[in-house]
Amino acid sequence: MTKRVVLISDMSGLGNCSAGAAVAVISSMGNECVFVPTAILSAQTGFKDHYTADMTHHLNGFLTSIDKITTINTYYIGFLQSSETAEFIYTYIDKKKDSKPLIIYDPIMGDNGKIYPFVDNTLKRYITDIAMMSSIITPNLTELCLLVGEDCNKVCNLTGVELYDCIQTMCGSIIQKGVHDVVVTGIEPHSGIVANAVVQSEGMSTYEYKRIGASYSGTGDIFTSVLCGGIMNGKSITQACKKAGDFVNTVLINSGSTITDRNFGIPYQPFLNLLQE
Repeated sequence: MTKRVVLISDMSGLGNCSAGAAVAVISSMGNECVFVPTAILSAQTGFKDHYTADMTHHLNGFLTSIDKITTINTYYIGFLQSSETAEFIYTYIDKKKDSKPLIIYDPIMGDNGKIYPFVDNTLKRYITDIAMMSSIITPNLTELCLLVGEDCNKVCNLTGVELYDCIQTMCGSIIQKGVHDVVVTGIEPHSGIVANAVVQSEGMSTYEYKRIGASYSGTGDIFTSVLCGGIMNGKSITQACKKAGDFVNTVLINSGSTITDRNFGIPYQPFLNLLQE
């Protein structure tokens, strides 16, 4: 039986990212993705010239309509571009807490040791609050530091076991607040290696890959979308994380050398058949 997930995120035209990638990935895994836009962009924000249409004032109409038609208890939340958007989503999700929905949240607010310029203190607070209400969150290492108030630069300079121990400690503090699983992406434990980690109350599992090229637009969106699809298909969080990491790695191995501009993302489309079970 096909399962449905409400995807609350932006849609970017250029960039092979956001809802465009999420809908394609989740659908290819045999699930229905009900898209609710927070914003519609001509291109992802890495491009200097991009046009943004804010959809915040339409969110109530979209979500109210869906709730009247059917009951969906799985939510996948991505890019929230303003404190107004985040406040609405926080309030909406908070009203759902009695039904205990599955909430998968990618708390997009920084990378490479720095917070994004659009994330002010109010937006950061709402992103953090939504994260703590979620079932599964998928921060990169910078975002994990921001969520728990750690010094990003200090943590990003750690390596090996010391880095992994620090990550487990930070995630442990989040799990104590009610989050079930923390999946940390973009970890660099050693030179030339990139890793993902799953932290649960019972421990941590890590998945390391050889770094291929630079960072590319949309890889986080694709990763979390595969993770979401895997969870919906009954995979454990560790199985879903490995599948997501393996998929992104496969795309990069087979096409990374052809990518000339990171802003256009990775050409994942020819590999979607690998996600079918």
